[in-house]
Amino acid sequence: SVTVADGASISAAEGDRTRATETIQLTGDSALVRISAGGQVRVERKPVAGATPGTTGTINVAAGAVLDAARSITLDASRDTVVDGDLRTHNGSLSLAAASVSLGETQGVTGGLVLSNDDLARLSARDLTLNSRSTIDLYGRIALDAERIVLDAAGLAGYANAGESVSIHADNIALTNRAGAIATGSPPDGSGTLVLSAREVTLGAGDFVVRGFSDTTIAASQQIVARPETSTPAGLHVAGDLTLDA
Repeated sequence: SVTVADGASISAAEGDRTRATETIQLTGDSALVRISAGGQVRVERKPVAGATPGTTGTINVAAGAVLDAARSITLDASRDTVVDGDLRTHNGSLSLAAASVSLGETQGVTGGLVLSNDDLARLSARDLTLNSRSTIDLYGRIALDAERIVLDAAGLAGYANAGESVSIHADNIALTNRAGAIATGSPPDGSGTLVLSAREVTLGAGDFVVRGFSDTTIAASQQIVARPETSTPAGLHVAGDLTLDA
């Protein structure tokens, strides 16, 4: 596990940079914290044969702690990523990963990465990646906005959203399941609406499942395109009504 304690500050200032690797490969459970003046990286995890993934590996950025990066921050834990401190990317790139991701009206929700609506409003990243080893769970009403949003998971699951809407807006939105994640936990009970709007919406590798919404709209001013990053074809599966508008 990695803990950044109250009062601690870690920074990566702008300056001379060498080209960083684009992919970091890890084996088994662990916790990775990267604060960089370079570009964002992709983290790939290989499970250990016979081991259950996600049983260990925790990041805790305590309240009062500061992570300050000139260009990118990566927090990737195989179990829990707890962010109570301040993440400063100077409108750069932020990638957050955990065994599960929960967003919105998250009172009482624990485990994985949990970001309330107030937490989401404090994120200042231009480029935001949320990576769940199961689903990204959306609670109640949510409005998420960035220049580029990557949702890398088994899919989206709506909870406690009757009569409510979830809005995700960006210049580019990517829905992908690169690691072949599988949905876990209770079936979603939501019946609200989901709207994803962007200039371009990209469907990446793997099956991406949307549940817990009665109506889902994917709207792109330019195009909705399947563009898998691997040899695994893109697949989008939506429970409820689906509108594609491009």
